[in-house]
Amino acid sequence: MADKKEFQFYINGKFYPSSEAKISVMDRSFLYGDAVMEGIPVWQGAPFKLDEHIDRLFDGMRILLIEPPATKQEVRKAILDTIKVNTLQQGWLRPQITRGEGQFADKWDSLTSKANFVILLGLYPPNWEQLTGQRAVISPITRVPSKCVPSATKDCNYLNNILASIEKVHAKADAAIMLDIDGNVVEGISYNIFLVKNGVLITPTTRNCLAGITRAAVMDLARQQGIPVVESDSIQVADLYLADEVFATASAKICQPFIEIDGRKIGNGKPGPVTLKLRELLLAEMTKNAKTFKWD
Repeated sequence: MADKKEFQFYINGKFYPSSEAKISVMDRSFLYGDAVMEGIPVWQGAPFKLDEHIDRLFDGMRILLIEPPATKQEVRKAILDTIKVNTLQQGWLRPQITRGEGQFADKWDSLTSKANFVILLGLYPPNWEQLTGQRAVISPITRVPSKCVPSATKDCNYLNNILASIEKVHAKADAAIMLDIDGNVVEGISYNIFLVKNGVLITPTTRNCLAGITRAAVMDLARQQGIPVVESDSIQVADLYLADEVFATASAKICQPFIEIDGRKIGNGKPGPVTLKLRELLLAEMTKNAKTFKWD
């Protein structure tokens, strides 16, 4: 926003300046991370893959038994209103729905308060378009398996990811890649992982990681280009070391190349042609969406 005004955050049907936007400290999200959220990219003033994000938000509420505080159409309108009120051109939205105010300990069966519906937003960092590539490390923190916390939910309990992020910072790296309890590659801290080997695009299945919406978009674009796509439950760390290219996808990363993992150069140590092509195609798809997006 050019005028440097505060962002207006959405809370339960009203907008508040970010400095005044508040919910109760007894909210279950604050107490336990008991909530679901989405990260929606906004490109040239329009949300990308909005319906898919809303569907996943409602899927998460269904899995966590959170009673939706609004219909899908009402959530969609709130998201679009948030973009308009903030004249957001390029950045991200974070709609978040919490279970509501509750009790301490593990009680929730007697909870009668209505869920809170919040929409936060922000801008991409100034250097987000930088394409020199990032240096990643394999995190010693194991990804929580889906049988403990369902990977189909984009929930707000991020302690597992935060611990991995702490290790990343200690290693002075740009990114961290997480493994499952059997040592297979699953995802990054908050992004999906791809590798390219001999012209084939390979990515972990969603058995133990979130089914990223940007991930799905990139896979579709690859198939349209005739690039074979393989999903695997048995990608090893060595497969990353020996890959021709490695990159990450997410709403906030778009398609970010990794040029080094654990001190080992990936390919020739520069962003690879498949990564750059898929990034170019993804941005073109986002631009097309912005020009054709229906606001009604």
